[in-house]
Amino acid sequence: MYNMKQSCGEKGLVFAATDEMLFSCFELGADGAISAVLSVFPEITVKMWKMHKEGMHEEGLILQNKIYRVWKMIRGSCFTAKIKAVLKILGRDCGYSRSPICEADTEFIINIKNILKELEMIEFKED
Repeated sequence: MYNMKQSCGEKGLVFAATDEMLFSCFELGADGAISAVLSVFPEITVKMWKMHKEGMHEEGLILQNKIYRVWKMIRGSCFTAKIKAVLKILGRDCGYSRSPICEADTEFIINIKNILKELEMIEFKED
């Protein structure tokens, strides 16, 4: 992203897609973002953008680090299913993933709920 921004200069816009480092990308000159994390944490990513614009570097990094803990569990195999599982936990059920995508397993669901609770991103409710 940084290389593209440096090469492009003022000729065009460069959008970040590095989910786990959006705030850092904003700080490096990204003109916005087009990454999947936007669908999972829209309010937090908008807040990070505003913090960048207002020069709130430390606060933006705190939010980036908060998202990172969740994101490193989401990435990898069954990516789409994991995103949909997190969205469902957060109250936005997007349905099942289409075949041949696997569903997020029970261990993932338990672990992600615990992290979301720890980071105070959800209220914990017994199923």
